[in-house]
Amino acid sequence: MPVVKIGHVGEEAIWGLWEITETLPELLQILTTHQVKYPIPQGKSHTKLSESIAARVLAQQLATMVGLKGGAIKKDARACPFWEHETARLSLSHTMGFAAAIIHRSASCGIDIEWPHERIRKIAPRVFSPEEIGQAADLQQLTTIWCAKEALYKWHRVGSLEFRTQLRITLLDGNQINGRVQYENDVVSPLLRRENFGELVVVYCWL
Repeated sequence: MPVVKIGHVGEEAIWGLWEITETLPELLQILTTHQVKYPIPQGKSHTKLSESIAARVLAQQLATMVGLKGGAIKKDARACPFWEHETARLSLSHTMGFAAAIIHRSASCGIDIEWPHERIRKIAPRVFSPEEIGQAADLQQLTTIWCAKEALYKWHRVGSLEFRTQLRITLLDGNQINGRVQYENDVVSPLLRRENFGELVVVYCWL
């Protein structure tokens, strides 16, 4: 797996993006070599399974880089990944040809990666507010808003959220994004950052 990017977020977090060049058998061998316990899910295509395995192996390598043991990654009742024997938080994402992961030692975090695709434009009226649609000058920015909402959703981890009304995004200059999560009577604003690798959009958050 060629490492495309490794980034440190302060002293507590690290994230990474890898390009998947291995075949599924090669990835399964890497999984075994790194001793990452991962019950192989049934019904996934070889492509999706490869992406899922890659994200887990990446998380293990990031953990090793920051002195964590890592180990078995499980999913909670909301299908959010967690380490069986680590207090550090993690989030995973994958899309065609790439896998991403973020680890934070003490705070909740989320990450999402996506290629710009016309289906995002089609679903935008259902999941974006009119203000969010209005600020997106092109499909790349629409994709950034979508990734930001997904990252916030993964960060939240507790209960369901309505994408259009409870997850609000404002694109700022540079790699900054303003995000707000509204639930019950509270509004929380996790820290959001975006990265672009060609057309591929990466957004991660923590708090």
